[in-house]
Amino acid sequence: MDKHYNIMSSCNNSLALYITVQLYSISDSLKDSIVDFYLFHKDISPQNLDLLDSLCKYLHNINFHSVKVPEPEKYDILAKHGGGWVGEAYFHFVHICFFQIA
Repeated sequence: MDKHYNIMSSCNNSLALYITVQLYSISDSLKDSIVDFYLFHKDISPQNLDLLDSLCKYLHNINFHSVKVPEPEKYDILAKHGGGWVGEAYFHFVHICFFQIA
């Protein structure tokens, strides 16, 4: 495995189990690569985080990173003007912009 990818996603606790589909897809599509998967969130339960981490260990080529977003209420203004999306939808977008600028 000589290729390495960083992939970010975000969601809230009610959608956390749908991340499993994303993880299976990433693992299958990038089976000859190592993936660092970053999940930005504000309130995902420890049980769901443990489930996602265990799944990544089972898949062997994905390293799971839980990123609890500090001060998530700052994203509410984006959600207010974003056409019905919740604040979590913007967590990874803002961090991508920050990391590209920094």
